[in-house]
Amino acid sequence: MPHAKSKTNSRKPQGPRRPPFTGGLDGFIFSDGLRALVPYSRVQIHRLVRSGQFPPPYKIGESERTLAWKASDIKAWIDSRPLAKVLTEEEASRGAE
Repeated sequence: MPHAKSKTNSRKPQGPRRPPFTGGLDGFIFSDGLRALVPYSRVQIHRLVRSGQFPPPYKIGESERTLAWKASDIKAWIDSRPLAKVLTEEEASRGAE
């Protein structure tokens, strides 16, 4: 009778996922939470940081490999963005002419 091969999971066990916000508006926002708040990819966010158009992240943790943004900086950035104008049906139909 052939010996049944046992499958072993070679993946590292993952800890619980970090919540998007830690400590409310006085805390930090990690990458996953940031991408839920702003309409940009990770790459685009870093391009905006390099060009000075987005708040810079902080390196945190012992290895300083984890990036996080101050929630108050992100809130201020969002508040500074212009709002898109919502067109009425009449304005939208005139624009389509």
